[in-house]
Amino acid sequence: MRRLLFAILTLVAAATLGVMPKATAAVGPGATVALCVGCTANASFEGAAWQAVGPNFAGERDVLVVNPETGMSKWVFLIRYPPDVDPRFVNAQSSQPTLPVGVAVPVESHPFSVIFFANESTAKAHLNTSGTSRASVSPVSAAEQMAINTAIQVTKKTYFVQLYPATFPSYSGSLQILIANQNFAALQNAGIGWPVTALSSTWWKALKKILGLYTGHSFVVCDIFGNGDSACFVPNPYDKNILEQDGPAKDADGNDLRDIANRVAGGGGDGPGITRTSPPPEILFNPPGGGGGIVCGLVDGRISTCIKRN
Repeated sequence: MRRLLFAILTLVAAATLGVMPKATAAVGPGATVALCVGCTANASFEGAAWQAVGPNFAGERDVLVVNPETGMSKWVFLIRYPPDVDPRFVNAQSSQPTLPVGVAVPVESHPFSVIFFANESTAKAHLNTSGTSRASVSPVSAAEQMAINTAIQVTKKTYFVQLYPATFPSYSGSLQILIANQNFAALQNAGIGWPVTALSSTWWKALKKILGLYTGHSFVVCDIFGNGDSACFVPNPYDKNILEQDGPAKDADGNDLRDIANRVAGGGGDGPGITRTSPPPEILFNPPGGGGGIVCGLVDGRISTCIKRN
């Protein structure tokens, strides 16, 4: 791990949602990822890594620790074997990540965040235990840092795309692959480092997920179709032809539409989707979870212009 279209009319990034807690960490499928607000010294990054793997960890593992406020990130390689265990005979699966780690603790407006507090004493406590226990801290590569910065960017904002009416007349009248291509290109044009490097494929999805817990806001692109239909999608950074739908698509009056795309797996696609707080002809589109959105005018049954609204 460590070695690791279509033309766009409008792309608008909504404001950051929610108030940030002080520290967060979790383990995602394929990679162990931890967040540590305030981490600057290697000892702090190491402490976050030990807490992320949990007290029962035995084996060897790489942990990516990210400061979500500054983007500063480190790889931490951990080794821990109990005194009565010969490392040569430990099952290789013992070093695989598990879900989840940590204890859910109410912190400000984030009652479901998984909170860890990492500091130098935490790291020393693990090194002073009996048996074999070691850790080494190393910097991430330039490509990995760019992918981390992109993950932080996209989980702070919702991206709206006003689609060309001729190509995308309505939600049900549009091709899924064309929607995917459009959103992929829109993110490229947003100047946020999209798409992320393929070298991050083992941990980027896990990082994006835990950043979503941290901010209380998952990464989505919400599309406005020619007739006022709308839907939110999660683009795939490794394939411009793939996307998943987040919540139901809705018509200009806010009624649910029949899906033409697969929902986000694991129940994440069952949310409210995009919402409206005003009826046509002036429609205020709000992203999932609330917060800043965009307001669009509907003229003779067609979307005219859209502008950002905080």
